[in-house]
Amino acid sequence: MSKDNPQDPAELRADIERTRGDLGDTVEALVHKADVPARVKESAQEKVEQVKDTAAHGADRVKETAQQGAAQVKDTAVLVKDQAAAVAERVNTVAAVAAEKAQETASKVTVQASQATDKAVRALPQPVAEQVRRHPAALALGVAAAVLLLWRLVRGRS
Repeated sequence: MSKDNPQDPAELRADIERTRGDLGDTVEALVHKADVPARVKESAQEKVEQVKDTAAHGADRVKETAQQGAAQVKDTAVLVKDQAAAVAERVNTVAAVAAEKAQETASKVTVQASQATDKAVRALPQPVAEQVRRHPAALALGVAAAVLLLWRLVRGRS
């Protein structure tokens, strides 16, 4: 018995069932190919899914880039804040040193003015010295005016 032409009824039935199955698959494939609207719809759905996937991927990339940008801005802001704090600290230190030097200079000027005043009062004739002792505020005002005048002259040269 050959396989192409089976003689046994059981083999014939099995061969017929196989042929029917193959024929069913073939008919199904032909129906699918012939159903153009369904194929167009299926193709459109595939394209829609592709577009959705592409859009989602693009949105993810945009979101990621925005997050990276925000992180960079935050890092830069922290750096600027730290640098500003360091500059402020240096400015405060310089201002404190300048204030201390100004106070020292003022103390020295006061001492020198007092010494000069005492020396000048001693050199004055006795009646003038008595007047200065009776009215020390007038002398202090005169000395302050002289110091202010000297300060403006010295400041004008520098």
